[in-house]
Amino acid sequence: VQHYAWGSLNDGLVAKLSNNRDDKPCAELWMGTHPSGPSIDHESGKLLEEVIGRKLPFLFKVLSVKKALSIQAHPDKQLAKQLHARDPKNYPDPNHKPEMTIAVTPFEALSSFRMKREIDALWEKYPELTLIANPTDSLREMFGQVMRADRETATRVAESILTKYGDIEDPLITLFKRLWIEYPFDVGCFCVFLLNYVCLNPGEAIFLAANEPHAYLSGDCIECMAASDNVVRAGLTPKYRDLDTLLKMLTYREFKKEDLLVKPFHQKGGKAEYAVPVDEFAVLRGESDSLDCVVVEKDALIIFIDGEGSLHTQQGEKYGYAPGSVYYFYPGSTVTIEPNVSSTWFMAYQP
Repeated sequence: VQHYAWGSLNDGLVAKLSNNRDDKPCAELWMGTHPSGPSIDHESGKLLEEVIGRKLPFLFKVLSVKKALSIQAHPDKQLAKQLHARDPKNYPDPNHKPEMTIAVTPFEALSSFRMKREIDALWEKYPELTLIANPTDSLREMFGQVMRADRETATRVAESILTKYGDIEDPLITLFKRLWIEYPFDVGCFCVFLLNYVCLNPGEAIFLAANEPHAYLSGDCIECMAASDNVVRAGLTPKYRDLDTLLKMLTYREFKKEDLLVKPFHQKGGKAEYAVPVDEFAVLRGESDSLDCVVVEKDALIIFIDGEGSLHTQQGEKYGYAPGSVYYFYPGSTVTIEPNVSSTWFMAYQP
């Protein structure tokens, strides 16, 4: 469990699955072989990597977001190698980090740049924003102007917007007000007018490719990514910021909100497969009410988020599960899930 300050306390999914009983925020539950938070085999006490003899190509997580995360992006492979060589403390490995997020509860995020015409319309609707960025400039130039704005200018613009529009029913203004309370004087708050504001229902997912800006805002989710812990941050955070790198690395591609969603492929028996354009991972979501057979060709990890029952292997072994149980499946495994109570699970695997 990672106890980052933005995590939920005992009311979040991470705390529930990890049986957390102290007052630390429980932000992330990590499953995998990444050295920043490696999984341990319950029976032997050894690292998972030692037991299976290799590293997994993916990192699997549960997140409980109580307070907005940083405005961030993840580097591609070439940039990741450069950043790790230059600054291994802040960029702990040389790998890229494409990632997918699947909502477990209603989940809010900022993800990728809006269409420029949408941004221009917001600058017209809230003309105070022209004091912090010029809408006639390119998207690249506008984002740079916002993120490099000084504290005095940001505060003046924010207070003007909140005074003039703070009481109107507008989801973006409500979100801006919330972020300004959470991170006062932070220019990252203005990203609500530049990035897509995405509200996911349980089961909906988004994919975040390399060099695309994003920030998670609230809710519980399942997250899967290439096995990396590289994050380039530039706002809404007390952590290390690398604004110059972020401004250079972004693609500045424009996205319609609906194009960000990952459409799952539905299989038989209540399963949904979420596949994305990377080699390292895919995720299967299952709801088991009766006997359910799962076959994996390569390495896989499964976590149960509710229900209870048992797993049966083709070798005749039997293992119990409950919320928070995590199992590793060897390549070529066939496992039968036998629920005593209706169960929901997620499985990360290499496709």
